[in-house]
Amino acid sequence: RVSTAEHPADVLLRLNDLGYQATLEETYADPAVEQASEARREIRRSWQRAIVAGVVGFGLMAGEMSGLFPHLHQSRGFWAGAALVCLVTMYFCGRNYFIGAWKQARHGAANMDTLVALGTGAAWLSSVLVIAFPRFFPGAGHLYLDASVMILAFLQLGHALETRAKRTTSEAISALIGLRATTAQVTRSAGQVTMPVSLLRVGDLVRVRPGEKVPIDGVITEGRTTIDESMLTGEPLSVAREVGDTVTGGTMNRSGAFVLRVSRLGEETTLARIIRMVRSAQISKPPIGRLVDRISSVFVPIVIVIAATTFAFWLFMGPEPRLAFALTTAIAVLVIACPCALGLATPIAIMVGTSRAAQANVLIRNSDALQSASRLTHIVVDKTGTLTEGRPAVTAIRPAGSVAEDQVLEWAASLESGSEHPLAEAVLAAQAQRGLPLHRLGDFTAVAGRGVRGVHGGRTYLLGSDRSLVEEGVDLPAELRAEAQRLAELGGTPVWVAGEGALMGLL
Repeated sequence: RVSTAEHPADVLLRLNDLGYQATLEETYADPAVEQASEARREIRRSWQRAIVAGVVGFGLMAGEMSGLFPHLHQSRGFWAGAALVCLVTMYFCGRNYFIGAWKQARHGAANMDTLVALGTGAAWLSSVLVIAFPRFFPGAGHLYLDASVMILAFLQLGHALETRAKRTTSEAISALIGLRATTAQVTRSAGQVTMPVSLLRVGDLVRVRPGEKVPIDGVITEGRTTIDESMLTGEPLSVAREVGDTVTGGTMNRSGAFVLRVSRLGEETTLARIIRMVRSAQISKPPIGRLVDRISSVFVPIVIVIAATTFAFWLFMGPEPRLAFALTTAIAVLVIACPCALGLATPIAIMVGTSRAAQANVLIRNSDALQSASRLTHIVVDKTGTLTEGRPAVTAIRPAGSVAEDQVLEWAASLESGSEHPLAEAVLAAQAQRGLPLHRLGDFTAVAGRGVRGVHGGRTYLLGSDRSLVEEGVDLPAELRAEAQRLAELGGTPVWVAGEGALMGLL
């Protein structure tokens, strides 16, 4: 019998002991994945609607302008059929706008959908009136059936582009979500078992091997390693972590194996808070966005009033045929008052801006900061070495005594040739640039966060921090210590080299 109080890992271990090959399935569906799938479907629907409306509208326009279609007085039945085709097209391609306008009207309000519905509906209805009652519209032989669907074609095209921009934005969040590990190696009294991260509990012991992502936030209880925290700090160099230090889920374990005790889960983890911050920044409104909202609240009623005033003016003051001119000008006001620029430009700009920033590992806390950034003239960075190319390079070599610079670099590169430390690439690049030889070392050992050791020709060579060399009994001259301190203050990372207990120099 299994109760919900039992740990999932214990259940899995018991089933394995009974001879069953059991695994724990991840049943949690990430909202970002669902949103991305829905965005793809929405883009496909918008493209389909834009193409259908565009084909119908362009076909009517081309046929009428080229004289391929009969005139209204020659075949009212043909144009009645065309009006029916346009009505079906408007239902298929624009019903979301009409439904939105109707919902607003029921509450005595108006929005951008209202303008679209009024403009396209008026264009279609006026054409139907001309077809049905041509004697009441003398001289008004022009129809606006093509305009009624072409407007929807352009709007659906704009909606597809808007949704695509939103999907691009959500991909930045998906990239952050992709930093999460999906499984963890949990240590229990009965053994070890792999289980989904979502089923972990606070206090669980999780083993992390070299080259694996840290699955969850926690505190190291066993082992020593170096962690690549560039996804959090932007720093290219791995940092040493040992018992008692905290580690963050999503970072990369570079060197040693260790065991951590889970301290935070789910939405309380550091990575989850970062994702939540990016999402909040994307949906927040900057001052200009709030101004757009205020303008939009009065924009639609003003447009409707202007259209009604225009209609009345041409109806009573315009030349004959007055009704035709009144309808034409009123419809023009409604159609030209396109809501796309006002309603879409600001939110798309915010979403794309925060998305591109997130892709560059720049996290924007809110959209107010994004708008304020346009007025920045100076940037103050509070940590030396934060703004770098992300690739370490050897910038200085300081030999000790009579040792040559090339000799220091030669042995440093020979020691680093067997290391996976981020600084190893920089040392080896400097060695290759000078064309120096590499020596094959035996008994090579690397200690996380301390340095490396190797033997060549019976002589032991060391490379590491000043503390690690002092612990090995190497004497560090005061003048080189001072030079190392000066280089460190400039953003450098001093690395010391010694051979057979004697200091050779520092890089």
